[in-house]
Amino acid sequence: MRGEQCIKRNLQYAKTKAKLAEFSVPQEQYPLFQSTPDDLYFNAMHALSSYVNAELSSLQPDDETIVELKKAAAFYDASSNSSDHEQCKDGFWLLAMATYFLLENFGSAAVASDYVEKPFWYGQMSAKLYFLVRYLLKGEEPNEELELPKFVDFIQGCDTSPDEVVDEAAGLLNYDGVESHLFGKVCYVAIGTAMKFAARSLLPEFSGSDISRWGHTSRRKVHAVCCGRLRKASRWRALLLGRVFLYSSQQVLEKRAVSSC
Repeated sequence: MRGEQCIKRNLQYAKTKAKLAEFSVPQEQYPLFQSTPDDLYFNAMHALSSYVNAELSSLQPDDETIVELKKAAAFYDASSNSSDHEQCKDGFWLLAMATYFLLENFGSAAVASDYVEKPFWYGQMSAKLYFLVRYLLKGEEPNEELELPKFVDFIQGCDTSPDEVVDEAAGLLNYDGVESHLFGKVCYVAIGTAMKFAARSLLPEFSGSDISRWGHTSRRKVHAVCCGRLRKASRWRALLLGRVFLYSSQQVLEKRAVSSC
């Protein structure tokens, strides 16, 4: 069975099981399901791999690739309260976290990270993605496991160029092993997603001022505001956008309002 067909079938099974549990149907009365959530793991990796391969090839993922990734995300939604993945729940939640983040569903990615107890379940790269998500979405301080100083400097508005961040992230693509290689690619694409929302990316675009005109003092002040007040005020997406200048967000809304007139 093709990967996307298996994902669709498992999604149907998960929704059915969720309804059976909702109405307190005894498990011995459940119909015979011909697969388990474990069957999805390989197919979820296939969906993730197809998506990141398209991104790494500088190609926009096609509609089919995006749909399959969304199906995997829908499966995680339906299976989140199931006990079927209890024995490998860290693997389940790490894959769910990665899928949600790539779809820019940052709220679900943050929630999924809360359920991960063993971030090294899939090796060093899965742990790196976990700590990346915790840093961006939960406000945790970057630790030695994250080990992406150029990226952290860029997010905080320091004098670091995008090319330096990309060169640093490229080192994540050189790990052996199927799982580490996959999560290395996911990390690389996730870093690119985070850079889109960073102050150094949005400030020049929406303020009309080059980043070099902002002194260190100004950056420190705005970064403190973003990581504090904005994060508390704007819920999950702001936990990532909390690294972005408030001024930039206001300019986005103003531009949209003008264009709609």
